[in-house]
Amino acid sequence: MTVSDDNEVSGVPRVRATLTAEAPEPADVFDAELVDDVETARLPDRAADEPAAPRYRVTRDTILGPGELPPRVEEHPRFTEDDFRVSERTRERFRRAAGGRSRNTRMNRDSTRNRFQAWCEANGRMAQPSTTAAHIAEYIGTLMDTGQPNGTPYSPDTLLAYLSRILTWYPKGERPDGSKIRDIIEDYRDLEYPAGLSDQAAALTLEHLLPVLDAIDESTRIGRRDAAALVVGYRLLLRGIEIADLPNADLRPALTGPRPGVWVRVAKTKTTDAKTAAWRFYADRDDLRFAARVAAWKADLAELGADAPHLPFLRALTKKGNLQLGRAHATVRGLRLSGRTINTIIQTRAASAGKEIIGGLPVRSHSLRVGANNDLKRGGVSRARRNEEGRWSPDSQLTDTTYTRADALASAQQDDVFEAVPLYGQWPTPETLSPARRGPER
Repeated sequence: MTVSDDNEVSGVPRVRATLTAEAPEPADVFDAELVDDVETARLPDRAADEPAAPRYRVTRDTILGPGELPPRVEEHPRFTEDDFRVSERTRERFRRAAGGRSRNTRMNRDSTRNRFQAWCEANGRMAQPSTTAAHIAEYIGTLMDTGQPNGTPYSPDTLLAYLSRILTWYPKGERPDGSKIRDIIEDYRDLEYPAGLSDQAAALTLEHLLPVLDAIDESTRIGRRDAAALVVGYRLLLRGIEIADLPNADLRPALTGPRPGVWVRVAKTKTTDAKTAAWRFYADRDDLRFAARVAAWKADLAELGADAPHLPFLRALTKKGNLQLGRAHATVRGLRLSGRTINTIIQTRAASAGKEIIGGLPVRSHSLRVGANNDLKRGGVSRARRNEEGRWSPDSQLTDTTYTRADALASAQQDDVFEAVPLYGQWPTPETLSPARRGPER
């Protein structure tokens, strides 16, 4: 490690530690101080016989009062090599994180930047090698005006995430100021974004789910897979990622006997794991045809040679219904579908049945869990039983508040003052009133 002090900034000495690629011998002590990436500084040159001037450590965050000197370099701790070493186990965690969550982060970041660049090119604006705050502000404003492809508005938090990904695309010295853009996003949150819409999914109750299932062509392998995903998510009150994580071994259809159904073990959720999960029997229903749909898809898996117990229950398919090759080498999810894919399947199927928006809210993978809870509540099932069924904590209030979309919408629609106004403004006249409504004749 070497230290450079070759620039002057207001006569105050500053140093910067820089690592060099070559070192003559491994050193036991790194004789240097770590500072922010700021310009270095030193006192004016002195004569050779003058005593060495004191060296100070100054960063952009240093605050000095009148007559106060910054702290001296020697007053700061000196790091040894051990201060920079981690164990092999910690190093392995870094490698695993780089291949997991960080990969998804990079994909989201690159996707956002690519969309911004495409918008700039389509509108005669510049995205690279540099851009302006005005370009970014106009892009964010366009997203506010147009909304998402499915017709729902972008949430303020999503727009803030997009802004951050775009701004960090540029070097610090050339990065546009995003403070005013953040202000307009917060203004959008307060004045334009529908209150309460953030992160809410529509309730895909039976009255809506059954038409979605009816619109699926279950003569195809893809259709049978998607139908199985929908009934599993609804009947088991699962989140999207939990549907994707189910292995073959944890669903066992029982088509014969006095009571058809499916034996299920939900072992990987927010609140359960393989150690605590227990087998449960879920009875079949004529409307959902839960057991038949699970059994039909399992027959497809057997035909594809993908029915081993440890393999995922849901698989990626080609347009012809064959297994997608190369999934085994994926570093993030392997053979399992992603939560995003489950969400896309459910949204696509709902849109095909004209159910992409229900009660003003978009259908998402979470709509199955919300819809099932709504149906159970309408059926008089207690909150304690619903909490158990959906693997919420026993004292959770969510099943009576956040997860009751249909009830909230129904009560909001009961009182409509315009019900007092006749259709087409055709007010009754004495001639059109019935004798009972005319009152006694005089």
